[in-house]
Amino acid sequence: MLYAGRLNADSTEIEGMWRIEGSWSGRFLMIRKDGGAAVAVQREAVAASH
Repeated sequence: MLYAGRLNADSTEIEGMWRIEGSWSGRFLMIRKDGGAAVAVQREAVAASH
């Protein structure tokens, strides 16, 4: 699995893409609440068109 994303300036959000080669890909957004553990809040997956 491959991930690519960007961390915001205050290190509370990571937004990007994930990919399983030849099978699936999608976008992700992770938000860190109150300095605690990261929580995945949005997921979307689509089948690769290969």
